[in-house]
Amino acid sequence: MPDDPGLIELADLLALVAAHLPEGLAARAEAATSLEMAVEHLRAADRLGGLLPVVTLHHLRLALQYERNARQDATGRPEH
Repeated sequence: MPDDPGLIELADLLALVAAHLPEGLAARAEAATSLEMAVEHLRAADRLGGLLPVVTLHHLRLALQYERNARQDATGRPEH
């Protein structure tokens, strides 16, 4: 598989974003943790090579789960 030279740059940008999240953000700790996890996964994908699709799908699945939980919290009832 060809190398993706943008993985480290993307990981560095995400780390920068995680370090500068606004203090007033209600879910700051959860967002920072998620970004830090994404940084770790991107760096691992760079080291191992070829895992970007797997990492991307993992984070898309997490995003959908967060969105589902947010809807549930907003309505007070589980999503079907």
